[in-house]
Amino acid sequence: MDNKIIIFSTNDINENNYISLDNDFETVYYFQASVVDHWGLEEYSNIESIDPEYITFIQHYDYENSENETGSFGIQTDTDDYIVLGTRNDDIWLIKIAEGGSESWNIDFDHGSNEAGVVVRETSDMGYLILANSSSGGDHDIWIAKTNENGSEEWFNDFGGAGIDKGSDMIITSDGSIVVIGTYNTQVPRESDLWILKSSSTGNEEWSITIASDNGTNGLVENGYSISETSDNGYIISASIETDYQGPTDVWLINADSNGDTSWSTTFDIDIFDHPEAVLQTIDGGFAIAGYSAVNGDDSTGTSWIIKTDESGQQVWMQDLNSVSAIHSMIETQEGDLLLTGGKSSDSDIQAWLIKTSSNGDVLWERTYGGDDYDISISVGQTSDNGFVMVGTTNSYDTESDVLHIKTDPSGNVIP
Repeated sequence: MDNKIIIFSTNDINENNYISLDNDFETVYYFQASVVDHWGLEEYSNIESIDPEYITFIQHYDYENSENETGSFGIQTDTDDYIVLGTRNDDIWLIKIAEGGSESWNIDFDHGSNEAGVVVRETSDMGYLILANSSSGGDHDIWIAKTNENGSEEWFNDFGGAGIDKGSDMIITSDGSIVVIGTYNTQVPRESDLWILKSSSTGNEEWSITIASDNGTNGLVENGYSISETSDNGYIISASIETDYQGPTDVWLINADSNGDTSWSTTFDIDIFDHPEAVLQTIDGGFAIAGYSAVNGDDSTGTSWIIKTDESGQQVWMQDLNSVSAIHSMIETQEGDLLLTGGKSSDSDIQAWLIKTSSNGDVLWERTYGGDDYDISISVGQTSDNGFVMVGTTNSYDTESDVLHIKTDPSGNVIP
């Protein structure tokens, strides 16, 4: 073995101490032991490489001359790196992170004022697709940008009308198209409808539809939250719907076909103000919805919940997670369990929260992460080693907010 460095030696034949080294995960290290006898004859062991079973970390990212950075979404790429989407100085911020948590590159995107990153997805050519919201004066629109694998922009397109429009989620469908869920303002005071937009893989609009409530009351607001593709190439959508003018909101679950036409819909009244942040189709063909509810419109009073339905939207069970908390994202694990993330109140602080339940909603474990201030997780995904990756925002490292990036092992632990 060339370029050897002695990291420990002893003359004590009873030595039984262990050695701890602070190494980075991007470098492969090799180790070899040797023994020298009384006459100076040295014998060498086999050369061994020592790798951690799981790479875990808690990182925060800030940027010089930027007062506030927030994280909105994160994924593990097909090459086991990470892409983190955030916002800094009202511009969109895309960060490439190596497997061990160190930054590879970061790029800004500026396509308007008051921009906020929403979702990033990896494309089939190893590039990235970004959904963001922006505003200019009283006009609020969404935009989608496609980059190559190095973050260089390949195309950009914006969508929306003359009112206040907002995107909340974006998926790449099985045929490579792009579908966005959000809220579309009809320019009637306070009247906004659920919005579904489909574009080609190159960002050209194919269709755009709005869905309003059918209770005949004008001025109600329907907000789109989350969308997933179903096994029949349709969509399952979670939204909120006002039950009265400027009044409480209920959960609105909508099943649509591949053209966006509603197949069925149903509502759930959980508390006063319901926020159905995430929805997906489960392995058994039913659906899971997760979110939180607040009694007075104040998110700090929220309690989190999960609803499981059958394939027709009929409730099978509901799990109240019994804490002052807010769920923001959910996935189904490879084992069929549910993994949820958000923020949970801890004493006077908010901490990033990860909770795992069985397919029946029984809590298997939960973990919290963060310092002595505000920490929240907005997105979660499962990694190639069956661990989990979360992205959000933290105020625990600085006087201003930073992007929070957490990688755990399969049990939600971060190994020091």
